[in-house]
Amino acid sequence: MWNRILLSFIIFLPSLLFSQEVGDATLKWEEVANSLGYVVEARDKQGKIFLSQKITSSSYEIKNLEPGTYEHRIGVINKFGKVENFTEWVPFQVVKSVVPVFGSQKIYFAGQDETTKRIEITGSNFLDTMKVYLQKGEDKIIPKAINISPDGKTAIVDFNTKDIAELGLYDLVLENPRRKVAIKAKNFVFAKDKELAEKVAAKQVRIQNNEIPPDYYDTPYWSTMWRSTLVPGWGQDYIDDKKWKLYVYPVLFFGAAGIYAKGYQDFLSARKTYYDSVQINFLLSSSSTNELLFLFTNQQSTEQYNSAKEKLNQIQIGAGAVGLFAIYNIVDAFLSVRRNVAVNEIKTLPIGEGLQIKANSEFRSNANFITRQAETYQSLEFIQTF
Repeated sequence: MWNRILLSFIIFLPSLLFSQEVGDATLKWEEVANSLGYVVEARDKQGKIFLSQKITSSSYEIKNLEPGTYEHRIGVINKFGKVENFTEWVPFQVVKSVVPVFGSQKIYFAGQDETTKRIEITGSNFLDTMKVYLQKGEDKIIPKAINISPDGKTAIVDFNTKDIAELGLYDLVLENPRRKVAIKAKNFVFAKDKELAEKVAAKQVRIQNNEIPPDYYDTPYWSTMWRSTLVPGWGQDYIDDKKWKLYVYPVLFFGAAGIYAKGYQDFLSARKTYYDSVQINFLLSSSSTNELLFLFTNQQSTEQYNSAKEKLNQIQIGAGAVGLFAIYNIVDAFLSVRRNVAVNEIKTLPIGEGLQIKANSEFRSNANFITRQAETYQSLEFIQTF
């Protein structure tokens, strides 16, 4: 009778248990109605019983088990306090669970023009049961194949690029049992093509080596434009636009500013000369002793006035040139980010009740992958929504 009860009611929940190098393992089973308790027995792979314990609960924790394969069985204590039958021996495995370790600082990359991307990860503590995946926010990309080397130091992982729906920077995650996780943040680049992905990966290496700040991809507009505001062309160089701008723009800006400053000093000098001539003419007109001298000095003052006025016009032109170049530099810094940022988005623009414009944006050359407003559009579609 009890044999039938055992077969019907005792269900072992775990057959694969986990521990640290040496740790604990927990056995659990369904309770049997009207039983006074249970007998838990466990043996090693040589058949030696190392545990035989009476308990009243439907679970039991085994202490200090080394990783390996074991077997256990459960006997039910009937209402008379006797054990009539045991279940069959059921195997379970205690698996060493340690944190995997990355062995290199390599940045991996792939493009949409690739069908399958194979990456080789080196490190240590790679278990046969280790999971490898890419993660970005809530998205998790599972590879189609994982091959762990016998020494646990190399993992060959194949990803199907069609499974990666969104362009961007992904965390590479290694996960051993019991959620022993190692994460390399922003360690996998996925771009529109392999060439672009390789360029972005090179920037990630620069971030990793502290050559450029960690927020390079997070705040490209701010980081670029404040630099260009301080030194023309600096932001453009920072965002990997044309390098010559870092040298030419400051020369043009400060050269124009120098010309403006020189023109302003000439204007002040001409204005002072004019005011001096006006005072002399006032004195001569009061005395009326020398009409010819008065006419001569009056003509000179008029010429000096015209000269001062011409200098003022030059100053205004110079100031306008400096201002226009300053504005151009900021606009060019903004466009430099646009030229070096990947934009791959669809904008929907409502233009009235029941009508909207769908704008498919153009893909840019280098990427922080945080999509902004598109600079240009490849096509426009008018869509009725009612």
